[in-house]
Amino acid sequence: MRFSHRFFLYGPFSLFVILAAGTIGYWWIAANALSARLDALNHRAIAPGVTLDFQSKRIAGFPFRLDAVFRNLTLRIATPRGPASWSAEGFATHALTYASNQVIYEAGGRQTIRWIDAHGKPQTVSFVPASLHASTIESRGALSRIDIDIVGLPTSRGSAERAQFHLRHDPKIDALDVEFSADGVVLAVPQHKAPLGTLIKHVDVAARLNNGKALAPLLSGHMNWSAVADDWRRTGVVMVDQMNLSWGKLGVSGSGALILDGQRRPKGILHLDVQNAAIAVGAALSRNALKGANEGFGAAIVAALGSANSDGKLPVTLALKDGVALVNAIPAETVDPLY
Repeated sequence: MRFSHRFFLYGPFSLFVILAAGTIGYWWIAANALSARLDALNHRAIAPGVTLDFQSKRIAGFPFRLDAVFRNLTLRIATPRGPASWSAEGFATHALTYASNQVIYEAGGRQTIRWIDAHGKPQTVSFVPASLHASTIESRGALSRIDIDIVGLPTSRGSAERAQFHLRHDPKIDALDVEFSADGVVLAVPQHKAPLGTLIKHVDVAARLNNGKALAPLLSGHMNWSAVADDWRRTGVVMVDQMNLSWGKLGVSGSGALILDGQRRPKGILHLDVQNAAIAVGAALSRNALKGANEGFGAAIVAALGSANSDGKLPVTLALKDGVALVNAIPAETVDPLY
């Protein structure tokens, strides 16, 4: 056999062996670097005001992914009211080994959220989701997109069949686009205190946070979130482009604008169109459900619609001012500072 023939026989095989060895070596180097970096971050701040803790971790995904699988992971966040935290019995991150700016996250087992409310009282919510997935995309050293999808969300304060949250840096203007949606939300309140029923079939909100540059230090992890929020709220506006709500027999859609006042409370006006008003009011009255001022949003909506005899679109104004939410000037709920 001539040398040229041997080269074409063994050359491709040799090249494959070299590439495989390089891939294996690169993965082990990257995996060891990731493992060391995570160990260095354990029990320490990963961003201003945010601390990471985990009981154990292992690196997997060979040869094309870098997966970090954690047991009993907790993120602690410093807030003006005191510490808040989110804990997961199981948590994992997934990224491609080569030049990936996207990370996929999943959480399993019991999730526990703890915080201090506006009245200084500790609060806790625990749930075991059917699935909890999220992803982040990084661009130029900062987060440019966040997506969260939770299926099956049972808690003692209510439940939801599915909830989604999306945030991205708007590619056309200096703003952040935010979308939230939920389906099959069941409110944990007595029937007689729910004039519109305890089932919210669907809700979605699409909004924009202007002045995205003021939020950049948060997305890059260089500044405490509450300090960034205080800087942003001085000129920041939340433009609610569209919201839709299907609550019991009532349909609501609308838009508006909100800001944060000096006490960090939402302030602004949402202009709403209400559909199926007569049907919803009739259903509430048939159950002798509470209605009127200071009995919650459902009761205030029923009172504002009064003896509606039309199922066409009826205008309703939701105003938030000085810590009070009003439906057509009828007080519905007090509104606490957001942080």
